[in-house]
Amino acid sequence: MDDQGALRALLGLDIGGINTRSSYFGIQGGKFKLQASGIASTSFGQGFQLGSGAGASMYDLQRRSDVHILKPNGELIWPYLDTGLGLDRIAVTISGGPRLRTVILGLTEKGSLQAGRTLAGSLPLTVIGVFGITDLLDQPAIIDTLSSLQPELIILTGGENGGAEKPIKEWIDILKLVCQLVPDEIKPNILFTGNALLESYVKRYLEPAANLVVVPNIQPDREEMDLVPGQAALDNIIINRWGEKIPGFKELISRTKAITGTSSFSMGRMVRYLTSVNEKTKKGVLACDLGGCSTTVAAGLPGETAVLNQPLWEGLSESPDEMIKYVHRWTAADVTEEDVRTFLFNHSLTPQFVPEDETSLAISQAYGRYRLHQANKQLSMNYPWFPYKPEKGLLGHFEPIIASGAILTRSPSAGQSILLLIDGLQPWGVTTIVLDSHHILPLSGLVGSYEPILPTHVLASDAFHSLGTVVTAVSSAPDEVPVLNVSVKAENAKDYDVEILQGTLKRLIIPAGITAELTLRPTRETDIGFGGPGKGGRLKVPGGSMGVIIDARGRPLQLPSEDNERIELLERWQLVLGG
Repeated sequence: MDDQGALRALLGLDIGGINTRSSYFGIQGGKFKLQASGIASTSFGQGFQLGSGAGASMYDLQRRSDVHILKPNGELIWPYLDTGLGLDRIAVTISGGPRLRTVILGLTEKGSLQAGRTLAGSLPLTVIGVFGITDLLDQPAIIDTLSSLQPELIILTGGENGGAEKPIKEWIDILKLVCQLVPDEIKPNILFTGNALLESYVKRYLEPAANLVVVPNIQPDREEMDLVPGQAALDNIIINRWGEKIPGFKELISRTKAITGTSSFSMGRMVRYLTSVNEKTKKGVLACDLGGCSTTVAAGLPGETAVLNQPLWEGLSESPDEMIKYVHRWTAADVTEEDVRTFLFNHSLTPQFVPEDETSLAISQAYGRYRLHQANKQLSMNYPWFPYKPEKGLLGHFEPIIASGAILTRSPSAGQSILLLIDGLQPWGVTTIVLDSHHILPLSGLVGSYEPILPTHVLASDAFHSLGTVVTAVSSAPDEVPVLNVSVKAENAKDYDVEILQGTLKRLIIPAGITAELTLRPTRETDIGFGGPGKGGRLKVPGGSMGVIIDARGRPLQLPSEDNERIELLERWQLVLGG
């Protein structure tokens, strides 16, 4: 593969827990464009092609298009040929590997330990132990505990720059003993992200005994938390560990010289980029992936970025019974809580399951709402600046909201997809919702470090599917009372006005490729995100699959307690959006 010449064709592989996707980016009209894609079931088998999954997805890509990247024997063609065959580069994002068993060591619960949890929660790690300054009182016990836990990764943090040194030195001494006690084959990786003054000390004592990485302090002072250097280091550690664990993964990376990263870190990188682009407008960016094995949410506001990678069936802060009640309440079908429990239990055993009837689909979509609610709730706990409140919804101005996951991309209708997202996120104000049908947002973030212009071109293309614009009208008025008047001017269409009643959901059809101008006139007590109750204005919106959706159902969304009324209301909302 030629690393020196200009990039003309790139293959992106996204290896998930359920599916592996191939995406081919080539130059068309002087710009990079997603020209072809393929999908196959993930298979972590033997061989160069990471089992049959990666190879099958490439064959699927080639079968669906005029793109040719494989020789008859299955080998890749490179470098790119002037005849249009082959490719110059491969990028791999992966989320389907086993989560690393992780221990966090630090000082105080509300300080370094919480910062460590937030760092670990942004990547595919499973925290099996958290130990603070009080655990240092019985050092023989903590040495036995750490030795018996056999973590694959230890995050050592604590002490502001220029702050506490003695307890961190004690942790370093303990880790040196632990690493001397355990066999080489199970020695953990250690990430030190604490007091910068101790960098030479930690290197002197731990580099000879362990796989040590030192990065800048995760919490250099009490009011600041900088996760990005730690996330980048952990991303590299995870990829290297997975290279040892997943048959064929190391061979894939080494033989193709692939740029590689975890999907969650790469998604966070892309959100940071998009947020910087939005800096002048003060708008935030939100990306969420309802994956087959985890939920990933990345959010950005000017100067801030947050990432959460939440395993599907672990670590949920609510009890299983609370989860069952939530999912049952949002299921648009006549089912019992026991039906929901059985469905979710079976789904946990076979996450690749695809709903084949309306009842299963209704429960699955209700669970998707729960996953969004729970992930955003946890994100707000990890990052206090993130404005999600369970009792109100997603506050702040996030535009766009970019979503992916099979429950959305394989939904029977765009209306069902966008309704799941609105109900699960409950955004305020005005936003646009975009579907990442090919799951290329993480790939774009990863490739951007190598070819910065590629994600810029791809984002401006039709690779992402615009579902539409959502305008939320929040009012204290009683149901069925007018709260908003909307005047619509669209190209090649007659102007018209729409009156929006409290408690309703309304769709304005604006086809893709057409721009419309909306004049919004809220009543005195109605807030549409234009600066407070009663403030309106004009808004230009692009067309999309669902046009413009006016959500006047209130925040938070309320459902009737009676099952029949609740199901009827959920079905009515779906009907409004063509579900």
